[in-house]
Amino acid sequence: MKELMHFAEDQGIEWLTIEPMSCLAEPPTLPCEMKLMGEELTAYHEANADSTAKIGYCTDIAHGYLNADESEGFNHIELFKASLPWLYEIHLKNTDDRFNSTFGFQAANVEKGIVDVAHFREMLVENADIIPVETMGCYLEIGGPKLGRDYSDGQVAEQLRESLIYLKENFMQEAPVSEAIASRIPEIQTPAKDEVVIAPSMMCVDPLNFESALRRVEALGTGMLHMDVMDGHFVPNAPMGLAMIEALKERTHLPVDVHLMVSDNDFFVSLLEGWNVYQISVHAEACQHLDRTLSRIREIGAKAGIALNPSTPLSALDFILDRIDYVLLMTVNPGFAGQKMTPASIQKIADCREYLDAHGYGHVPIQVDGNVSFENIPGMVAAGADNLVAGTSSIFHSAASWPENIKTMKAAIAEGLAARKPAIAVS
Repeated sequence: MKELMHFAEDQGIEWLTIEPMSCLAEPPTLPCEMKLMGEELTAYHEANADSTAKIGYCTDIAHGYLNADESEGFNHIELFKASLPWLYEIHLKNTDDRFNSTFGFQAANVEKGIVDVAHFREMLVENADIIPVETMGCYLEIGGPKLGRDYSDGQVAEQLRESLIYLKENFMQEAPVSEAIASRIPEIQTPAKDEVVIAPSMMCVDPLNFESALRRVEALGTGMLHMDVMDGHFVPNAPMGLAMIEALKERTHLPVDVHLMVSDNDFFVSLLEGWNVYQISVHAEACQHLDRTLSRIREIGAKAGIALNPSTPLSALDFILDRIDYVLLMTVNPGFAGQKMTPASIQKIADCREYLDAHGYGHVPIQVDGNVSFENIPGMVAAGADNLVAGTSSIFHSAASWPENIKTMKAAIAEGLAARKPAIAVS
């Protein structure tokens, strides 16, 4: 390689690139191999700057590998990060969760693939100070069907076209950033009154592929992440632990919305302190000292919400309106996904909207959780819902891809907004 560096310089070539691979038989593959090779060749160039070309990596964002027992060795994100100090150019393609098949970014392939290109752009922004070039060359790498045909094949042309459009929208545009550069972005703003926020319920994703699902959700452009915390006591379920929420504080740019379904709310609120949680809701039915708990949530820097079960009357709001930043209305009995909406739910949303407006708290948003389906969304939004916790009956519906489901949700939201009644004027 060192001889090639001299030869390249003789030919007037400024950079030579090495592609880290996805097989242990083809080094550099391991992060340590990338580091050792990058450091050795960079040091050699610096010692022979007048007679050698520079060395950089052309890294494929879909490269990861499995061990012989099919356990994960290093995933595509870990291998990409290891190449950053020597990164010169990028190969853009998608892959499955076994790093076996590779393909482009057509809608169907985005659904089945694990590569979130917006996350890779975010990593570039975060690590700009260690990347050795100012301008990054990026290439779409797509196999296409071919099968003996040439690239005039219509299928390939459409795959290329859709993939390039997707990359333009999700990789070339301004990417969301993580906690590492949070100081560069403005504080999260309260949504406009005619804007309905979509909050994907992360208890509905595959827990064994949570980060992959997280990146796919981030790419959808949703407003926040809804995280349910259950203790197996207040509700007979415990699907998601606090460790997942703690891990999110440095791994997502989206606001984290925590719904506590627990008996000891004060204990869990204290644990959430310092975890960059955006808002926390507690159940009126489970709080012994509700006013104190809501005040404590605000003390740790989060917005405070009160959650009401389907049979809990709105009178539970009477003496804590000045302590809350939002109301969470359960339209199913809490604890499990996939339930049917309780019969009086739409009317309760409308009554809550009227109650808040009449008491001078029309600015307080209503979050709705439970069977937020394509069919129910228009009625929920028309009644006054401002924030929709989306689960298996909408964003994660199995009948279509997540991007397609988001489009269907937005159409249903628009239908609901068109039918929404004006707020009650308060003098």
